[in-house]
Amino acid sequence: MLEAWYVDHLDEPVTVTTPAELDAVLDAITAADTRQVVQLIPDGDLTKPDLTVGLYRDRGTLRYADHIDAYYSTGGTFALPDGWDELMYYLDTGEQFYPANAEIPAPEVRAAAHHFLTHQQLPGNLTWVTESGDIHRSPAS
Repeated sequence: MLEAWYVDHLDEPVTVTTPAELDAVLDAITAADTRQVVQLIPDGDLTKPDLTVGLYRDRGTLRYADHIDAYYSTGGTFALPDGWDELMYYLDTGEQFYPANAEIPAPEVRAAAHHFLTHQQLPGNLTWVTESGDIHRSPAS
């Protein structure tokens, strides 16, 4: 079970237990047509690793935090919007910053979110960069 915190659900999270429920949450943040994120917290337990999923049109970002380090999706080739020097997504109106090349194709973002729903661990088959700049390749799942 995941708690999903996102725009319009910052006071009371949505409980996600099935792939269809997760897709409904991901569709809701995509429908905002701004760079929005949803924070997915296993069992509502803030001591467990969490996944923050950002989606915007055909692209998105990922941030996995395990209380030792934070890992960001990397390797994307989408250009930053004009005038931006770093990538910014929002949790409602709160700014969330990401490395410039953190945006990857939306299907990869969605697949990672579904992996997290099932396994509650760092999603596989992606390249990640830590806050300190270390590159990490997660194993296939």
